[in-house]
Amino acid sequence: MKHLYHSLHHPEEFPDAKNWAHKCLDSLLSQTGNLARQHWEQNRSEKVDRSILCLRNFSKEGLRSFLEAINTETQDEWERYVLGRRAGNPRELFQTVHEASQWIKKISPVKLVDGAWLGHLRLSLMPFSFQPVLRDLWQILSEELGDGDMAKNHVYVFKELLLSVDPEFPDSDSEDFIRSAHLTDNLSTWNSALAQLTISLFPQDYIPEILGFNLHFELVTLETMKATKELKEVGLDPCYFFLHVCIDNTDSGHSAIAFRAVCHFMDYVREVEGEAAARRDWKRIQNGFCLSQFSTNLESPPDAFLSREQETKIVDILTNKVRASRKVHCNSPARIKGRLIGEWLDPQMWQSPSWRLDFLDAFSCAEQWIFRGDGHRSRFIHLVSPGGKMFGSFTVDELEVLREWIDNLSPKDDLKTEYLREKSQSLCSEHLYPEQDMRLSLKISSNDSLFYERVLPLWFAACSLLEGFVSIPTKAATQLALSVLKVLRAQNGFRDSDQDFAPTNAAAERDPFHTLSSIGLIMMESAGFGGVSSLAQILEMWPLDFSSKMVELSRRPEENKAILIGMSLAFAEFHAQVSSSQLLERPWGEALRIIAESEMRHLTCCRQLLEENEGYRRQLEAGYKIATIEIHRSIKHGDEGL
Repeated sequence: MKHLYHSLHHPEEFPDAKNWAHKCLDSLLSQTGNLARQHWEQNRSEKVDRSILCLRNFSKEGLRSFLEAINTETQDEWERYVLGRRAGNPRELFQTVHEASQWIKKISPVKLVDGAWLGHLRLSLMPFSFQPVLRDLWQILSEELGDGDMAKNHVYVFKELLLSVDPEFPDSDSEDFIRSAHLTDNLSTWNSALAQLTISLFPQDYIPEILGFNLHFELVTLETMKATKELKEVGLDPCYFFLHVCIDNTDSGHSAIAFRAVCHFMDYVREVEGEAAARRDWKRIQNGFCLSQFSTNLESPPDAFLSREQETKIVDILTNKVRASRKVHCNSPARIKGRLIGEWLDPQMWQSPSWRLDFLDAFSCAEQWIFRGDGHRSRFIHLVSPGGKMFGSFTVDELEVLREWIDNLSPKDDLKTEYLREKSQSLCSEHLYPEQDMRLSLKISSNDSLFYERVLPLWFAACSLLEGFVSIPTKAATQLALSVLKVLRAQNGFRDSDQDFAPTNAAAERDPFHTLSSIGLIMMESAGFGGVSSLAQILEMWPLDFSSKMVELSRRPEENKAILIGMSLAFAEFHAQVSSSQLLERPWGEALRIIAESEMRHLTCCRQLLEENEGYRRQLEAGYKIATIEIHRSIKHGDEGL
């Protein structure tokens, strides 16, 4: 489980982790669903039914009343807690600053992925008619990440608290983090963290579950409220928890937005797909709600991690060897996932079921020992076979079980990874594009026109360029990612957070109509291309190779960050030119001008951060250059012949 946690922080390095994540998510949904049904049956007589399963059918009024009842009960419990403390009752989460420090460390796997349940929600890849419905969720993601302000970024704020109690505590995306002795082995903590990390990985398949998960997760909890008081009492900064009490409020905060998002979605499904589909998706929303509610109560690994028959045999074999060899491996310099083999096979640690599962997972991915899908090509098999240094350690039957297990492992997706890497390198190749002035012309004149069959695939594919930068919370807590977030906010119709204004609530920050995507749809309709439903359909109708490459590159933002920023700069200039041309009616042109100005301002910050590195500077220039040329090819100037 810890290995999957680490791998999902590095999806470009571990592309095969997504398959495990899918199995893990399905297991968690099934297991928490069973827990929810058991809880409902056992507690039906309670005054306040905290099970969403009590709402057999969806209605706005019913859901609102249900959420209000939960909120009221939490506030009543908080009042009883405060009165008890005034009467002399002790703290309930921890008693001393040392205990508070340990508590902070133990909950860190969950808090350091704050926002992850929405991280992979890429609006550009969703159907156009669906994007306004999902923009509420994206707004919550933006605010979880601080709207581009580091001081408001939830992961950053919690990390500051964590470092205040342990300045040497490792980063959550490092291998040292999952090895830390200070972290809990409590499976419910890791289940909760994995639920957040996995649910947004498959937005096309799990939107109802994401909506339900978000609906529960954004409720203010009693533990959060207690932490605001008790941390302050022991001299620690409660800012992270105060932040959630304020931003998750049910009037204008995340709880309210989460409720609104569910209502918008259900209205959309009823209108587009009918009542039967709405009933189906309401049950799925309930499943997502239960995943958030009960993953913290799930004290066993997801079924996906429970050993199958073959893996059970492997664990049994290795357990017998660990008992027999005891500490014979303590002198071995061999490492698996950075940990000495003697540490992995320590008899005391091996008693933990989660430790054994983590070892098996790490061992199966150790390329120096295991060739996934082919036991005969695996170094480990050679090592324990006749002629190998460890021959005799395993019986013939045990060796056959090991070989079959390796044969059944899914091969690593190295070919696809290498293919994408070659594509990014080929895009930077100088000989693909002739030398010419890389600046776009100052304006698109009234005599100019656009080749819409090229412009539209470019326009909508460009909307996807930067979305991957904010997928992983800990990687989004950097100045580069936060500047990118400000660009994305502008593209999605949100006001620039750098401007001086004080909205009365979060909804006031957004213009739901003037987004980069909606302006593209206006252009498409004015050009006579109606009825196109998604970027995928556009690329099918007008298969422009460069647009497809942009989408592919955007899936690897860590590797391609400079290229993607360079391309985005070119498209921001293009947006500015279109806004000042006569291609759009005035309201849309003015909206695009505001978006383009914000894009340029924040992309300039990104460029300045990257230009400090010579390699990034070259990639940035290459990205800008090739995107500019593709845009040039899409503009027909008035002085050109047919």
